[in-house]
Amino acid sequence: MIDEVQTSEIVDKQGGEKVITIKKAAVSEIDEILSLINRYTEQGILLKQTRRSLYNNLSLTYVAVAEDEIIGTASLYQLDRNLAEVRSLAVDVNKGQSGIGRALVERLIKETKHLHIKRIMATTGETGFFAKCGFHLTDIENVPQKMNQDCSDCSELHVCTKQVMIMSVT
Repeated sequence: MIDEVQTSEIVDKQGGEKVITIKKAAVSEIDEILSLINRYTEQGILLKQTRRSLYNNLSLTYVAVAEDEIIGTASLYQLDRNLAEVRSLAVDVNKGQSGIGRALVERLIKETKHLHIKRIMATTGETGFFAKCGFHLTDIENVPQKMNQDCSDCSELHVCTKQVMIMSVT
């Protein structure tokens, strides 16, 4: 059985109702997901992903699909037994401001709860968006798992403008 959430509250620009399906990503969708993420990587908004990294985390990657087209994606990455991270949240620029990003984040929060992980975080420049999703600002020192696994090796460590947002899910 495919684990899907149908959302009918997303309205297109002509005012008609459009059903967006949030579902787990499939191997056959990797190139399309990577293309969407790379649009944001080129702008310096998201960190670069590789096919290998997507394959390795495919079981916790979700896509938003409308009319057989991937219009959004997000991954959940488990940093340790009590902390997961929202990664590679990307929505087609032509579909923004329509609730797709929020629906993807809500699906990742649901998955975090399902896995019995206590907290979910995001490293982001979009603090307003994540605040609307229920996250709050915290210092990177409060999530040493992130610093130890990712930040310490990042080429942008000393010039990073991202902020850490976190939420308890239990």
